[in-house]
Amino acid sequence: MERTYQVHSLSIHPPYVEEIQLGYKTFELRKYNPRIHRGSWVAIYETKPTMAITTVFQAGNTLVEEPQWFWDNHHCSLGIDKEAYFEYFKGKNTIFALEILEVRTLDNPIGLKEMKYRYRIHPPQGCITIKGTIPSRIRDLIN
Repeated sequence: MERTYQVHSLSIHPPYVEEIQLGYKTFELRKYNPRIHRGSWVAIYETKPTMAITTVFQAGNTLVEEPQWFWDNHHCSLGIDKEAYFEYFKGKNTIFALEILEVRTLDNPIGLKEMKYRYRIHPPQGCITIKGTIPSRIRDLIN
C-alpha cells in the first residue's frame, strides 16, 4: 500500500532559510496562523534569487503569543534582529511562531520551473498544502 503524504509549503527569504539550515532559527514567524499540525512536514520554497524548494522541516507546536513577550523569551532562536522583528509585527497584538524540529536539506533543490510544470506546485503566498504528487526528493527525505 502506498503511503499518503501531506506536505505544506511556506515561502521564506534565503537569509532565514540559511539560519534554519544551520539550526540557529528554531521558530518560523508569521502574522497569521499557518494551521500546520505538530509532526507535519513543511517544504520551504526559498524566494529570489534562489527560487526553489531547498529544505524541509518537521513542524512542532504553533505558539500564539504577544510580540514583546515572545521577543523577550525567544529572541536568540528567531534568526532576526530586534528592529526587523518589531517592524514585521508592528500593530499586531499576537504572533504565530511555528516550532522547527527536524531539518533536512535537499541535495538537488526543486527549481521553480520544475515545481510549476512537472509537479503543478506554485510558490506559496501564505501556507499551502501540496496536493497530488509529492516530488520523490521530498518523499525520500521525510520517510
